[in-house]
Amino acid sequence: MRNLVVTKFDASGTLIYSTFIGGSVNDYATGIAVDAAGNAYITGSTNSPDFPVTAGAAQSTFRGAGSAYLAILSPDGSALRHATFFGGSGSAEAQAIALDAAGAPVLAGTAGPGLPTTAGAYKATLATGRAAFVARFSPLAQGTPQLVAASYYGADNPQANSSMQGNSVLGMALDAGGAAWITGQAFTTNLPTTSTALQAAPTAMSATCAAGPAPLNSFAYVAKLSADLGTLGYASYVTGKTEAAGATACTISEAPGKVLPTLPPK
Repeated sequence: MRNLVVTKFDASGTLIYSTFIGGSVNDYATGIAVDAAGNAYITGSTNSPDFPVTAGAAQSTFRGAGSAYLAILSPDGSALRHATFFGGSGSAEAQAIALDAAGAPVLAGTAGPGLPTTAGAYKATLATGRAAFVARFSPLAQGTPQLVAASYYGADNPQANSSMQGNSVLGMALDAGGAAWITGQAFTTNLPTTSTALQAAPTAMSATCAAGPAPLNSFAYVAKLSADLGTLGYASYVTGKTEAAGATACTISEAPGKVLPTLPPK
């Protein structure tokens, strides 16, 4: 059994608190944000049906093989101010969290089918495989945080690539307008991209291997979902690579790439 640990130090390095959060199975933390009052917002994944959700949680029941979660600790670490599951019929893991200008927590991660997406979502359903997701909750200052918006970003019919299928999230940032910019890995060549995409399709690659299974292609991407998670504002592949999964020797060739633009500061 593993529980997540949250530890806080002051500016001089003195320990303020260190505490566990979790249930009876395994719980992992992959992101943290802190608001102006010092409350700590933690996200990650849990396999514990008895993860300590709090009264009024947006999702109080554990679903699927694993669930993402949102947990909020008081500034001194003595109280779990809020905790909720966020999962579907498949597994779900959150990899990133940020607070918008109003203090609303936004999660980003990777999930299978069945997430509780909301009306007006850019992509409300996922038939198969795995895809990125973004979920926005109401600010703690307004009371118990509730799910405001949630959407997938991914392919309708992702190709299976080795044991991987679909796309995952590795990072997220919010811009001044509250739009969520996500990035990660795609294991499919048919992610939705926009007309202004740097790369509408991944870089063409090939590999010849002396032995072992076929190479595993994975591609980086970046996508922007509007603050209400109803519109895909931008989406592009940004590079490509081939990994030889278990092969003993490979010769890899890649089509000429593009020079990536420098993005303006927020």
